[in-house]
Amino acid sequence: MRAVKSKDTKPGMVVRRLIHGLGYRYMLHVGGLPRKPDLVFPRRRKVIFVHGCF
Repeated sequence: MRAVKSKDTKPGMVVRRLIHGLGYRYMLHVGGLPRKPDLVFPRRRKVIFVHGCF
């Protein structure tokens, strides 16, 4: 289980590049929220979870 990454996985990076290319700005892996979402849009009060490969 040590080899299982929780940050910067391939599917997560693809989603991040796509969203950044669309012009959205976000925060990564914010700690004060339940379950540590991958992308957080604080102004919009939205989060994205990327359930990628492991």
